Amino acid sequence: MPFWGEWTVSQGYEGNITHKAEWKYALDFVVTDENQRSYQMPGTDVAHFYCYNLPVTAPAAGWVYDIKDEIEDNAVGDVNLKENWGNTIIIKHAEDLYSKLSHIKAETFKVKIGDYVHKGELLANCGSSGRSPEPHLHFQLQTTPHIGSHTIYYPISYYITKENKQFKFHAFDIPKENEIVSKVAVNALLQKAFHFIPGQIINFEVTENGKNSLVKWEVFTNAYNQTYLYCHQTKATAYVANNEVLHYFTEFYGDKNSLLYHFYLGAHKIVLGFYQDMEITDSLPVSIFHSNGIKVLHDFTAPFFHYIETSFTATFKKVDDPHFPQLVEIASSIKAHIGNTVYKKIDFHLLIQNNQVQQFNIYKNKETITAVCIN
Repeated sequence: MPFWGEWTVSQGYEGNITHKAEWKYALDFVVTDENQRSYQMPGTDVAHFYCYNLPVTAPAAGWVYDIKDEIEDNAVGDVNLKENWGNTIIIKHAEDLYSKLSHIKAETFKVKIGDYVHKGELLANCGSSGRSPEPHLHFQLQTTPHIGSHTIYYPISYYITKENKQFKFHAFDIPKENEIVSKVAVNALLQKAFHFIPGQIINFEVTENGKNSLVKWEVFTNAYNQTYLYCHQTKATAYVANNEVLHYFTEFYGDKNSLLYHFYLGAHKIVLGFYQDMEITDSLPVSIFHSNGIKVLHDFTAPFFHYIETSFTATFKKVDDPHFPQLVEIASSIKAHIGNTVYKKIDFHLLIQNNQVQQFNIYKNKETITAVCIN
């Protein structure tokens, strides 16, 4: 998302106002209040609009290819059809991939043509230049570097929507008209806890069936820059990734009775920003959780239909302080489905504290396994 905070999609893809024909894959953003108004009364001046003069940021890293500046803002309700796009910046992210941000406030650009910008870097301020009857931000992706280039269908990697105070995480999706959207605000505690560093040692004291044992994990990185957790007791291996927004596991090899296997399941996909009661969902390979008999049956029917699934759900339950967190609690579960029937389920609870996964509980077969980090 090319801004900070929560904005509302005032016109989405194939919008009824200007997002048509070759320019239909574009997004317009404004800021609204609890009454869905984009301005404070009386709304007769551009300065009355909530998004006016707010920061506009780079949606991804790249080179500033072009800037159009010095077009004055319109009076509210008026439009400048001669200079339709208004003040605009074009950023080249890769070959045949450019972003365009338009209707910028004149003389607010903090960058110049030829500059390299990082994702999230401040570019300019939102204005109301060009075909803009009220302040808003126009955002589109395109394959050519011209200010009037045609748009392309291109999803946003990660973002959050909010409706009736309920949060929803989106991955590689298109924001819809009237949705309230924001970029993922990364939580420092979660970011540190799930940042696994090569050479890091993680020790757990595990309590199961009244007996205690010690488990030692070590973090390695292979020649292909893939990071994995290795269990010294069971020789199990779990490959892990972190892209600064998501922690997620990619592969597991080894003992499926090990603590590492259950951590692979229970922390399979974690958004690194805390949003109360928000659910994260994903699907796991059938081979990772189902019995061999079920897998053989699935392989036989897979060319015709899929009726066996493994689903993951994680929910943010508690944070002690949203701004300076010292404790976060996450509940998660893995379910094996045959059709609409759940025939196998494991629940988990993660306590994040002291910049690590401090405690990890596993609930299965009416038993509780508790692992406490003793680093």
